Amino acid sequence: MTQPFYFPWSDGQYKVTPGLEPLQGTVFQIDGHFDKYRRSKLKARNDRIDKYYQPGEMTADEKAQIALWILNRLVVEHPKHFHRKFVGDKVILHSSLTNETLAFTQKGEFQLSASQCELSYVDGVDALMMQVQADMAVWRLNGESECLSLIHLFSPNHWPAEAKINKNFLRVHRPVAGMEPLLEQGVSLLKGVLHSDPVQRFAAGVATDQRLNHHPRPPENEDSKLWRGRDFQPDDPELYLRVERQVLWPMREVKWALFFIRTYFYNINEFSHEQKSKVVEAIRGMSEQQLKYKGLVRSADAIINHLEAQ
Repeated sequence: MTQPFYFPWSDGQYKVTPGLEPLQGTVFQIDGHFDKYRRSKLKARNDRIDKYYQPGEMTADEKAQIALWILNRLVVEHPKHFHRKFVGDKVILHSSLTNETLAFTQKGEFQLSASQCELSYVDGVDALMMQVQADMAVWRLNGESECLSLIHLFSPNHWPAEAKINKNFLRVHRPVAGMEPLLEQGVSLLKGVLHSDPVQRFAAGVATDQRLNHHPRPPENEDSKLWRGRDFQPDDPELYLRVERQVLWPMREVKWALFFIRTYFYNINEFSHEQKSKVVEAIRGMSEQQLKYKGLVRSADAIINHLEAQ
């Protein structure tokens, strides 16, 4: 199970646009790197769960509805890894990836006491998202306003779930350099998603490590500088393209958009000469604010010199 290769900078441009395209393939991509993602999620749980899982004001019934959607999708997309059976009024899901067995009512309510798992999961959404490599959030449309209503984010890319929960599109994306033309369009963008088939988009940045969890606040036992990353060293030039494949799936009947994020790392030092030149073009095309947002202000020139010398 090799991971796919996505290269959003193939045209040499760093863009801040919706960039929505029809979904290709599965929502949940599972590959040979699963154990790395699982270990990272487990380690994050030992820190503080509410740094990574914020269910917001979603009711138990609403979370059960989301959990049932995820459960059904996993069975459809990955029958090799997820086996479902019905026992009385229960739905039992077994994951061969984690060897956990999760029990739900037929309405999607999680039953921890009837499950066989190593963790005391918060709810069904938490339990199911720990079986996959992706993270997720839920956008909710309420009349003419929108809200980020649930976040299960164990591979944060320098942003905290607890600062974004229950915020609208403008407040969630205000820090993103170059987003200004889109900040007031949250409702119209969400309405567009709800009236379309499932879509995907890609976001990318340059990283100097392959750490999945870059929460802005490191655990107490971690070195803050190492945790922060984004520290290019020409003498030891680790360099990766960190790509997020983002999937938006409409739930029209309740006016929600399920938002899934799967993170990938690709070693830029192993790119072809042409691909490296596109990375250089993309970095050169960033504004000062965008370089700052991407953590490249101090290292952009050194990274460009390194790639052009190869």
